[in-house]
Amino acid sequence: MTAIEVKSTFSSPALGLAAFHRQFPKARTLLVGPGSGGVPLDLFLSRPAAEWLP
Repeated sequence: MTAIEVKSTFSSPALGLAAFHRQFPKARTLLVGPGSGGVPLDLFLSRPAAEWLP
């Protein structure tokens, strides 16, 4: 199971991912967006989905 949160700005924390991770601690999480500390959106969209999923 993988959760992906897409952020449009870097100003707010990834609250959705944190809540998901508390419910499913073994699941993989992926943060996408500018300045999020995660994967840049253009890189995320340029790769096949299989590269991001386990």
